[in-house]
Amino acid sequence: MTARFRPVARFALLGALLVPAFAASAASDSATAGIAVDGEGEVRVIPDRAELAVAVEVRKDDAEPAMEKANAITAAFLASARELGVADKDLRSTSLRLMPEYRWDDETRERVQTGFTARRDITVQIRALDRLAGFLTAASEAGVTHIEPPRLYASDAAAHRREALASATRAARANAQAIAEAAGVTLGAVTEVDAQQSQGRPVEPIAMRAMAESSAPGNADSGINIGEMVYSATVRARYAIAR
Repeated sequence: MTARFRPVARFALLGALLVPAFAASAASDSATAGIAVDGEGEVRVIPDRAELAVAVEVRKDDAEPAMEKANAITAAFLASARELGVADKDLRSTSLRLMPEYRWDDETRERVQTGFTARRDITVQIRALDRLAGFLTAASEAGVTHIEPPRLYASDAAAHRREALASATRAARANAQAIAEAAGVTLGAVTEVDAQQSQGRPVEPIAMRAMAESSAPGNADSGINIGEMVYSATVRARYAIAR
């Protein structure tokens, strides 16, 4: 998987550098003397994993037929998922609900039971994105009634977040150095660092040509566009001014 870094920096030179009496101000308030900067970094990656959540809902007059039908559809989809290469550890189908349904009878002023709805929820971890379209087709053919949009993610997300933090840190230092040179001072050691980072967010889908190069060629015929994800970080740092 390839990753691209995009450092961006924002900065501010503290008031101690903007007044003539800089030396006196720094001496009287050394805790605030220095250069404060913000650095931003981001890493763009093509996701290589997906989580697919689907559900089966069946309504029948009686509870048992509703459950039997919902279980049959669930079993058919799970069998198809296994044929597509999913291991049992990546399948979760333990959620099961049976909900009675009622209507209001105006004459008797009472609720009247009209049937039952059985629901099964299934989650599949897909480790080969070129088979994503196959899972969607299998769900439809099995009779699954609800299919959520797949949640795409990168298997090495922690590494991408660290790369974004490192990029943001480099951007902050580079910008602090530029300020120091422009102000005619020497940049000292970093005295304070505060970091924030995102969990990874999808961006606008990339072009179909690029998607076809992204390890998911089997989805092109179905019009599925994988797109990119962005991991971003912001570092706020304060640097001393060397004496």
